[in-house]
Amino acid sequence: TPAGGVAGSGLRIWCAACSTGQEPYSIAMMLTEKMPRVAAITNILASDISQDTLRRAREGAYTRFEIDRGLPETYRKRYFTAEGDNFRINESMRKAITFRQVNLISDPFPTGQDIIFCRNVSIYFTDEQKKVLYRRLKEALKPDGILVLGSAESLSGYLENFVIREFGLARYYEVNASGVFIFKRKTTDVVTG
Repeated sequence: TPAGGVAGSGLRIWCAACSTGQEPYSIAMMLTEKMPRVAAITNILASDISQDTLRRAREGAYTRFEIDRGLPETYRKRYFTAEGDNFRINESMRKAITFRQVNLISDPFPTGQDIIFCRNVSIYFTDEQKKVLYRRLKEALKPDGILVLGSAESLSGYLENFVIREFGLARYYEVNASGVFIFKRKTTDVVTG
């Protein structure tokens, strides 16, 4: 349940391969900073296949090296407490995230997600596994949902009805459930299978 929110309401975000938790915590901090009202009604689910990795993610304790890899100093001061050589994220950020073990090959996926981050995962999958993964991720998204992959990953050749969007230096995929376009697009703008 999000801080101040109700389970099942608001924005639903799934970090599908969260590793030790930096991605979901970063999302929670950014939402809290930039859109506090949205943060209050956001459900962030973070999953990984490894129980040991999830245990570390739940603890939210990081070394100086880990914390200095792109985290703004203001966020470190506001959301972390020094504990010897490590830094632990505060309780409000830990409560903003639900951690769950999920095997992306065999386990059921959560549904009704607005945004799914599945970055730098499919590079370890076979082509057939990628097809299954991307189809299942699409099914987990709401009809207007967004899928964020790593920079070395692409839906091209695996899944239809996604539109590639760019925001700054980032690229993401938006579900185009209807398959109808008001404006003619270049063929490279639409992912086709």
